[in-house]
Amino acid sequence: MQIFEKLCKAGKYRLSKPAKDLLSLKFSGVKKTKSQNFSNGRIVRRLFERVRLKQAMRASNNTITDADVEAAFSEKDIAGLFNSGNRAQIGFVNH
Repeated sequence: MQIFEKLCKAGKYRLSKPAKDLLSLKFSGVKKTKSQNFSNGRIVRRLFERVRLKQAMRASNNTITDADVEAAFSEKDIAGLFNSGNRAQIGFVNH
């Protein structure tokens, strides 16, 4: 959440309270399912860019809403990043 908020501040975006609550809920779910080596920074930046795109398509102000967050999370590529069951594994597998 801190990374997302820092990106908002750097881009001069305001995060609505419902959007912040929704992101906190989504990130909490991810934290429970991912390993300790989870690369959160890269994924949060990708999510931020997607949310920012949704917000830009919806409005001309700099407020990110829960609708923008929901729209980004519903996209297949973003959902796959946060859903450990749908993510393809790359590399070697121990048998």
